[in-house]
Amino acid sequence: MVTEQDRGRVYNAAIRLLARREYGIREITKKLCQKHPPQLVEEVVTQLLEQNLISDSRFAESLCNSRTGRGYGPIYIAQELSMKGISKEIIEEFIDKNDPAWLERAMKAGRKKASPILLEKNFMYSEAFEEEFLRQKGGEEFLDNVGEGFDESQLNRGGNQDRCDDGEYDDVNEFDLTENDEEEASGKHPQGSSKFKSLQKAKKLQKNSSANSRQKRPKMVNKFVYKKTKEQLFRERRQKEWMKVANFLSRRGFPGDTIAKAMNNIAPD
Repeated sequence: MVTEQDRGRVYNAAIRLLARREYGIREITKKLCQKHPPQLVEEVVTQLLEQNLISDSRFAESLCNSRTGRGYGPIYIAQELSMKGISKEIIEEFIDKNDPAWLERAMKAGRKKASPILLEKNFMYSEAFEEEFLRQKGGEEFLDNVGEGFDESQLNRGGNQDRCDDGEYDDVNEFDLTENDEEEASGKHPQGSSKFKSLQKAKKLQKNSSANSRQKRPKMVNKFVYKKTKEQLFRERRQKEWMKVANFLSRRGFPGDTIAKAMNNIAPD
């Protein structure tokens, strides 16, 4: 059995909520039903409506003013009101998507998000952009030093002529022949002797090893190195920033045509 004390407890809870901000009918009903019986909440909400303490129109107006001041567009605000149970008629009463004021609001929100590369006409000639341009040039400094048009990894591998197939330097060759060995192999020892045969075999193996090493060395391959000019880098950075601000305005709920006009004012070509 519901007593007046129970009804008074629900009523006081609703008053405490309304003391903080405006509530719509559906929103405050949902809030009160989390802790109180639905039937009792319905009675209290009806009483609040009769006393004009809750109103969907006042709630819609309050939320519109709050979201507009924070830089949100008409699409975002209309969707939020609809989710909170406000009727389409009341939404259209407070939100006109064709209102020219939305363009000014979009430009204001976009300028807060935009960086100097969009807002300053002569940013390309500023010290900040000059430093950025030099940093991206620094990544190509190696190619400027060792020879333009070659890949760095290929230069490291192909430029060393004394490396073996496994990448190690061939400082010692087990098939090296001294001058004395060659003399002995050519004349001092008979062709049928064992020493003559072993020296000839070592000499042949040395020749084959050198040929194989030369064949397996990586070839120098020309590679086109693209270097951005200052104007190209500026256009690229500006385009990225333009898209960043436009996406931000889209997430804020501004219509596409309003975003296009706002961006043309924020960052004219």
